[in-house]
Amino acid sequence: MAHLAESKFQLSGKLGFAPELAAMLGGMETKSHEHYVLRHPADIFDNVFSDVVQALAGLVQMIVVAEDKKDESPHLNEEPLGPYKELLARFSRYVDSAHEILLALTDIRPISAEERKFLWRWFAKQKLKAAKVYHDIVRRDIEFFRELNNELKHTSNRLEAITVLIGSRPCLGYFLEAPRSDGAIGPSQTFHKEVNGQSPANSFNRDLRLLYYSVYLVAEAMKRAIKVHISQIHGTTLPQGAADGYNDERCKILFEAVASLPCVYYSKEVGEPVPIGRIKTEGGQRVLEFELVKPPRPHGSFRVQCGLKLDRSGKLKMPLP
Repeated sequence: MAHLAESKFQLSGKLGFAPELAAMLGGMETKSHEHYVLRHPADIFDNVFSDVVQALAGLVQMIVVAEDKKDESPHLNEEPLGPYKELLARFSRYVDSAHEILLALTDIRPISAEERKFLWRWFAKQKLKAAKVYHDIVRRDIEFFRELNNELKHTSNRLEAITVLIGSRPCLGYFLEAPRSDGAIGPSQTFHKEVNGQSPANSFNRDLRLLYYSVYLVAEAMKRAIKVHISQIHGTTLPQGAADGYNDERCKILFEAVASLPCVYYSKEVGEPVPIGRIKTEGGQRVLEFELVKPPRPHGSFRVQCGLKLDRSGKLKMPLP
């Protein structure tokens, strides 16, 4: 991701850290969801949003603690891999929940169990525009994380941890291990594009900031899609909702955790901008604004540790930071 589909997101909640959609859905009076035997749209959103925020905050705090040790001889740290895979799964569920929320607001006609499996097709068949509006906003920015999650679900490929000592500070990262076209086992050529014949790994310091941005992008895209949907289906507008009615303490914790991530990245990420979020006030409204910042080139010696294991061919290709 070298762009921002959006750079500013209006906030709501008791502390002013939640996506505006949380308050808007909470203020809706609707019975449409009962037609499809679904939760209230506000509850659908809160369930999946809370899950991804909790998983992201926990992993960020784990990375911050591990990298703050400044161990002169860092050991391979595989602890973040399980939580990261769980975070990817929760993020994918969060992204997909938009279709369930839209369905809960539809109330057109019954939908079969088979059609529920592929709601985006049903929306297209019914000529309902909202699902496409949503997809068009988020697809570029979420593509890497969604496809990585699908790869882990549907293949035997796995994540491998990598620890790089930059100066006196360890920087934790990962790569997707996969068979390669040259017969070796090593970084996936799909997810780790080679640069001058070298396959770079990914640092958590950068990827978790990208995921944090994507969490708010998804909420903003849901809000826009729901506005289109309500207008098309019911000819009305989405209510504003009470800005202070949503408990967003976990959003504040996540913001502070992401802000504490070290600005230390791998050398191959220097040319790839990182979204840095800041809270601002504009016209009396709290806003989360993201600025694209190019990582500084790391200085000092580095040491790479990873857990690659030889396959039957005995061929191995190491990632580079």
